[in-house]
Formats: sequence, structure tokens, C-alpha cells
Amino acid sequence: MIQLSTDFRAKVDNCDDVQLDLAFALLKYKEIGILRKAKCFAFIFGADEYELIESLPKATDGRILDKSSRTSIHDVLLERAKR
Repeated sequence: MIQLSTDFRAKVDNCDDVQLDLAFALLKYKEIGILRKAKCFAFIFGADEYELIESLPKATDGRILDKSSRTSIHDVLLERAKR
């Protein structure tokens, strides 16, 4: 499992239900890419945008990998949703 930024994980752990619902909806929205989604997630949770983006999985050329990033974020959100 990819380790997302500690700040992001902490903010998700302490989020309210509305923030969580918004994050799940954003994750499912297919019209924007993962970089814009990551920026939105940072905004929703008040997390450090740069730290979150840097923690996302990347290809050798530096591109953020969409599927593995979405999976990692989904796993963090799901952990919080189960509480």
C-alpha cells in the first residue's frame, strides 16, 4: 500500500461526514484528472497540497499515476468511513 502524506491522513481521520461524502463524490467524478483532484482534496480537508501531491505514486517520468493514486486515496477514505 502506498503511504500518502501523514498530514492528509490525519485530516481525513478528523473530518466530518460532509467532507467525507464530498471526497468520495470527487473521487468518482471522471471529468477531471488526478492532479486537480488532489488539489481539491487538499482544499476540502485543509491538508498541505504540496505534501499530498508529492506523496502520490508517480511514473519514472514524474507523472502522477491515476489508478494507483485513486486507489490509495480511496483506501484512506474508506478507513475513515468505517468508523
